[in-house]
Amino acid sequence: MNTQKLTIITAVVAALIALGGYFFIQSNKPATVGENVVGKINLTGQPSVGEKDAPVKVVVFEDFKCPACKYFEERNLPKLKMDYIETGKVEFYFINFPFIGPDSTTAAIASECVYEQSEDSFWEYKTVLFRSQQDESKIWATPEFLTKLAQEYVPDVDTVKMRTCIDEKRYSKDVQNDLDMGRNAGVQGTPSVYVDGDLIQNSNNYELISKAIEAALKK
Repeated sequence: MNTQKLTIITAVVAALIALGGYFFIQSNKPATVGENVVGKINLTGQPSVGEKDAPVKVVVFEDFKCPACKYFEERNLPKLKMDYIETGKVEFYFINFPFIGPDSTTAAIASECVYEQSEDSFWEYKTVLFRSQQDESKIWATPEFLTKLAQEYVPDVDTVKMRTCIDEKRYSKDVQNDLDMGRNAGVQGTPSVYVDGDLIQNSNNYELISKAIEAALKK
């Protein structure tokens, strides 16, 4: 191999390494050794609450424009927190599944932009975003609206950085990957709740969720 070819190959390899580093930095969900996979769901890098060593993993796929998801957030999640998350039995994960409209994706990206800054702020912002949900048939989750919510209700968020992140669509690839993963796992609507990788057929029925968790705790 001559010197010129070796130099070209070295330059290409260096460029690929640099590019790979760029995507690693830009992703909230980098690939790691020993990924946290439950069923068909990769939980690596996904926002979670609860003890990391909790025996049961519960995952919800949601769209911020989904009225049924708002119901889950306001009626079922508080029960789940009290009964299982705060008692150390469940670690709870959220994954974006934006499918209702184009601003579903914008809202999902905004949530990832907040998550980039702080996981605690992410959970605060998620609550505020569902509380501020509007008519699902209208385009309301605009960059301006999404940033204003953080500015008014989540003071720890740097909204200048957040807005830049949204405008760049920095996490569009992550959001698309979550959407693809959800479809591969069998998600057909939201909310879709999984207990240790198994889908709860009526995911807004707390009794069914609780029953599935209790069964998983006995395994």
